[in-house]
Amino acid sequence: MKSFPGLFLLFFIFQSSAQTLTLQQIRKIVLKENIDAVIAGNNLAISYNNYLSSLRVFYLPEISISASSPLVYQGTFPLTNQKRRTNHNLLGTLLIEEKLPWNMVISAEINDRFVTYPPTNRTNQYSGKITVKQPVLKNNGSDLRLARDSAEKKYKLDILKLAAGEKELIYQAETLYYDLLSIESEIALAVRRIEKSTVNRNETEKKYQAGLITEITFLRIEQDYQKNLVNELDLLRRQKEKKEALANLLNIRAAENINIEKTIQYEPVIFDYETSLSKTLLNDQSLADLEYKLWQEKRDIHNQLENYRFNADLFMIFEKKYTSDYEIRAGIDVFTPVFKRGNMPRLLENHRLTVNTLSMQLSNKKQTIAQNLERRIKNLSDLEKSIVLARRNNEIAAKTYEIDNQRFEIGLITAETLIKTQEDYFETESRLLAKKIEYLKERSYLENKYWMAKSE
Repeated sequence: MKSFPGLFLLFFIFQSSAQTLTLQQIRKIVLKENIDAVIAGNNLAISYNNYLSSLRVFYLPEISISASSPLVYQGTFPLTNQKRRTNHNLLGTLLIEEKLPWNMVISAEINDRFVTYPPTNRTNQYSGKITVKQPVLKNNGSDLRLARDSAEKKYKLDILKLAAGEKELIYQAETLYYDLLSIESEIALAVRRIEKSTVNRNETEKKYQAGLITEITFLRIEQDYQKNLVNELDLLRRQKEKKEALANLLNIRAAENINIEKTIQYEPVIFDYETSLSKTLLNDQSLADLEYKLWQEKRDIHNQLENYRFNADLFMIFEKKYTSDYEIRAGIDVFTPVFKRGNMPRLLENHRLTVNTLSMQLSNKKQTIAQNLERRIKNLSDLEKSIVLARRNNEIAAKTYEIDNQRFEIGLITAETLIKTQEDYFETESRLLAKKIEYLKERSYLENKYWMAKSE
């Protein structure tokens, strides 16, 4: 269930169609309200709890208690005249075991035996044992250490997955925002086109009715006017689709109330390639995933080899028996597997092949990231140059349109020429807007798919 402050924020933002969303607000909402972001947060919490559990298991002992009540029948078979008896036993055991980081195992066992002999004889006996065992040849660490290391690496991997997931959501939101911003800008441009073509159509209609121009000239003006109307309707349809997509991503039902800030915040930026590449290689989730799998395979190879080498355990046991006798034992156990169904060579070969495959994938992935990052940064620089050229072309087209408009008013050029000049002007303005949006989307891709650092 979502908190009341979150609901109030959404209500405040979407209560009125006049309310506009900035890009910063969209980033915050998508991370707070998107279902995928919530699920990713839950998965990270689960991974963190597993990591804490592995630490507690690693440093805390295992304690177990058991009890049983067997009914023991003592006699002879076949039956003779010897007296038979039935004993009632109540057995209880307390076992404490601790595995230390260096693979040493310390265990303490206490047993209580309560025996009832018919008719009224009762005895209560105790026994206990303390065992210390230390492997001396096996050096792959304890199972608890491996479980702890695995949980720790998995938790760090899930942190990177969460960060990558959040960046992906932000990238999707920013892409939809820029697509919608592009359409909004095109709609504003279409409105201006309709206004201009309406003026041209009205003036041309008057001239046509006065017999000053031919019908074909008037029809061309009328065709341009109708084309602009159709273009506006198409843009409005696309605007509705993008609003619905953005509302779905933000987990908002009222798509018609989504309005965005229509100012194109274009600011050129220069990224440092070497620093950005270094940060990306360190934080990229796909690389971390491959490294985690590679670590698992190498660990499995090591464990397989350890299991087929000679192993030895030093041990010392101090024991008190039920009979009140005490015993101290110390020694060394040496053991090794001899034959395990003949699968060892195949298992090792499979692990080595997997390690080789993962190593090649990791190397290739790093190389691909470096090449794509360099290409994307260069593409961003080329887009910046294109914007400069597009702005210059737009300024020239605007000046040309202004001059031709004056010439049309005094009858030096035809309406068709003015329409062409007008269309050239609007096209250059449209291309300038498109280049700015393309630049912003490319920058968003770099910032959300990689870990970028700006040049100082």
